[in-house]
Amino acid sequence: MQDLLSLSLKSRYFLELDKKLIILFLVFDLILISLLILVPSFYLFASIGFFILILSLLTNPNTGLYLLPIVLVNPVAIVPGTQYNIDEFLIFLLLLLFLVSIFLKDQESEVYLPKAYRWFLVLFLSGTSLSLLNVRYLEPALLHLIKLVLAFGFIFIYAYNQIKNQEMLKNILNMIILSGIIAAFYGIYQYYSGSVSITSGKRVFGLVGGNFGGFVGLAIVSLFSGIMFNRDYLKRIFFVILLIPLIWALLLSQTRAWILGTIVSIFAVLLFALYKKNQLKKLIVILLLISLIGIFFSGFMKSAFWDIYSSLFLRKVYPSTKISTLNLEKFPDFSVLARKSIWNFGLDLFLKYPVTGIGIANMRISNAFNPSLTYPRPYAGYADSHYINILAETGILGAIAWIFLIASILSYSKKIFRMAFTPDWYYISSSIVGSLILLLVGGIFWVITSGLIDSAIFALMISLLFIANKILIKELMVIKS
Repeated sequence: MQDLLSLSLKSRYFLELDKKLIILFLVFDLILISLLILVPSFYLFASIGFFILILSLLTNPNTGLYLLPIVLVNPVAIVPGTQYNIDEFLIFLLLLLFLVSIFLKDQESEVYLPKAYRWFLVLFLSGTSLSLLNVRYLEPALLHLIKLVLAFGFIFIYAYNQIKNQEMLKNILNMIILSGIIAAFYGIYQYYSGSVSITSGKRVFGLVGGNFGGFVGLAIVSLFSGIMFNRDYLKRIFFVILLIPLIWALLLSQTRAWILGTIVSIFAVLLFALYKKNQLKKLIVILLLISLIGIFFSGFMKSAFWDIYSSLFLRKVYPSTKISTLNLEKFPDFSVLARKSIWNFGLDLFLKYPVTGIGIANMRISNAFNPSLTYPRPYAGYADSHYINILAETGILGAIAWIFLIASILSYSKKIFRMAFTPDWYYISSSIVGSLILLLVGGIFWVITSGLIDSAIFALMISLLFIANKILIKELMVIKS
């Protein structure tokens, strides 16, 4: 337990809350229901739903944890036509109950934070705070900082200290699969109902925007892990059936970041599965066949080769400031040129402000082909690369924080792969590590901490990695003793 930071708090579970407090919450919600009884039925049902949710959270803290992936991936508006989404409501409610549980009771309990993650938080918060010294738009920067603290601070701590055993880990992964399936069916409905924009190339975004493909990919990775390690033949067939709408929705997203990330993560899961089954020779043959088929027949691979070519060649021939003068019709993929232009612009900003960066949430682009900074409005462009975004916004210190985090993820992934000793643990380990690989690879072409939802999902997956390591150590110690 030397890698854990112990904090002295006052209550372990919400279940131990005083009965008077529970009654207070119930009375408050009943008053809310009575006030809304004469308004449209939606508000009445929503209020009843919140009543049930609050009651469940007060009696079982795991309810909120299991609901978290579903509401993050499917952030339905609480009030139609507004931006008040259920994900924000649930996180706020969990935070409120968490704080109340801390200060209400007298008995001591312990909340742990892994030492490696503690160092990441120190470096990360130092880098983001330092970036505020050079920020252009302070208000959106502060709002984004609050979201990052909620995600990488509260969500991580909450999950890390609530999940106690292997069964709870499997339940969370099941909820991630379920959330992806719900999102996939909604995305497919969007496409075939004609509710997607023709100007966006009929790309499907679900309820979460450009991260839709990534969240669907997380479900694909966990289902694929289930197929690899589940011994029940009927369950494996069921998992394959569930993969069909998920893959369909992923392709409809038309987001190469998440398609590429999903492919790479599935290869990683396949590698781990064949390694555990001592079938490395079969793995090499499979990878060679897939590579040859991909090279010769896949338009996606051709597009990827074009990305590499343009990055190596066009950067020298056409500087980013001259992109707008090119005849774009000569190039097969506008997004390649746009991304190249933005990346060059982001790197130039980092070289100009290497210590502080330009401030968090301030790397927003007004024109992809001739980029310039603009106010962080909802539809302003991003850096289209998480790593360039970190360099441009938070400078060297922020980059060091993320390098440290990625190194910790790789180190802990190696640990849990080595310690996994049952099919259930093979499934859990490959699902978690595969999901993190998906997010990190997708981050090459996408900003994975652009808002509360994607930051919270990423923080949740990181917490699952550290939790798996903690539980595996305990189980192996029991076995050895």
